[in-house]
Parts: sequence; C-alpha cells; structure tokens
Amino acid sequence: MTREQITAIFDSGLEAVLVLTLGLLEKIATLQKENEALREKVASLEKDSTNSSKPPSSDGPKKERGSPKRGSSGRKRGGPKGHVGKTREPAPPDKIQDTVDHKPSECEHCHQPFSGTEPTHAVETRQVLEIPTIEPFVWAHLIRDVKALKYAEAACGKGVFSRLARQRIGALFRL
Repeated sequence: MTREQITAIFDSGLEAVLVLTLGLLEKIATLQKENEALREKVASLEKDSTNSSKPPSSDGPKKERGSPKRGSSGRKRGGPKGHVGKTREPAPPDKIQDTVDHKPSECEHCHQPFSGTEPTHAVETRQVLEIPTIEPFVWAHLIRDVKALKYAEAACGKGVFSRLARQRIGALFRL
C-alpha cells in the first residue's frame, strides 16, 4: 500500500481508517501464528538422536556424523615409557582340560589340499579361559509341627514348631 492510498483512506473518514486498522491487525495475528508454527517445525527438524530423546533409528539414512568433538591430545597411546606390562600367566599343562589343534587344510597360495602327512610345528599357543555357568543349589525346608498327646505327661494339646527350623529360616518366613 502506498502513502497516497493511506492518505486517501484517512481523508474518507474514521470508519475507513478503523476497517483498515482492524484488517491489518487481523493479518498480523495470522502471520504471527504462521511464524510460530514454522519456528516449531524448524526446531523439530533440527532435532535428532544426538540432541533429543529420539532413537537413532529416527535419524533417517542420510544422517551425517560430525567429526569427533575432541582433538588429539598429542600424547602417544599406551603406558608411559619404562612401564612394565602385565600379562596373564598361561595355565600349567595339568590344568588344561582340552586342546584344539588348528591346522590349515590347503595351501593358501595354490589352494592344493594337504594330505595330512606333512610335517607341522606349533607356531603359537593361545589359551581361552571360560567361567562355567553357575547352577543354583535348592534346599527344601520342611517345617513340621508336633502336637503333644493328651495322655502324655504335661500334654497341653498345642502345636509346636521345630526350634531348629525357627533358628535357621525363621527370619526368612517371619515365624
């Protein structure tokens, strides 16, 4: 809208100015809502699994990984010079339960199969230690009661739990 158009509306009276002003205010409110919606859309598009709680699978296939944030510290990897390393000592032969012999079946150059009569020698020995699975040991505690017979001396007829059971597992079962 030009300056002359605004002046013409002003000259035509108060009602024309009010209509123009209300129309402009309505347009401003509409644009503000659109602006806010677009800001939210841009913010959601900028989010990925590295800066929100979204899972990595929602990043899409074109997710480019940036370079690591930290640069090189300038130090070499490993322990300091002169540091004595520690290596697990191999198990003694009497502690080895099984030996697996790995021999090539064919020449890696010409792919000619070996007959099995060729002389071999051990190049390297590696030991694998595996911790066996732990199986729980299950006890069944039978807690018995005994009623005093009425014909016996001091027979009250009340049930009595085993004192040993009370001592051993009473805390577990709140006896």
